[in-house]
Amino acid sequence: NHDRGGLMHTVLVVEDDPAIGRALVINLSARGYRTLHESTGVGALEAVSRGSVDGVLLDLGLPDSRS
Repeated sequence: NHDRGGLMHTVLVVEDDPAIGRALVINLSARGYRTLHESTGVGALEAVSRGSVDGVLLDLGLPDSRS
């Protein structure tokens, strides 16, 4: 069980490939995690700024994060 005082841990999945993102979300959810999915770096930063994220799985090759 991945809870903290009755609250589930939230994992943010940041992945621009829909099939990979969906697979990660399904697997994490099946293991008891609450999940959020964003497909861009900008969306991920917004999700983190809302303060509802305990962990992040990040695709380091996102198109909008390359310099």
